[in-house]
Amino acid sequence: MFRNFAGRKVALVFVGMLVLAGCSKSEKPDLLSQGPNNATQVAPGSERDFIVNVGDRIYFPVDQTTLTPEGMET
Repeated sequence: MFRNFAGRKVALVFVGMLVLAGCSKSEKPDLLSQGPNNATQVAPGSERDFIVNVGDRIYFPVDQTTLTPEGMET
């Protein structure tokens, strides 16, 4: 009888620890760092970083793979 009670007590303590661990807050990393003059820099790997470094413009007509002379200049 006591053995069954001890097992339930251990299980209850374990479940309680899991509940408390699930409720804890974790710190979120700061994605933007401050640059000179308090200017914010783009976080590496973000969507904004992709737009800044690669761009989002297409320099050829839709459904064609040939570039126009205007597109070749850029």
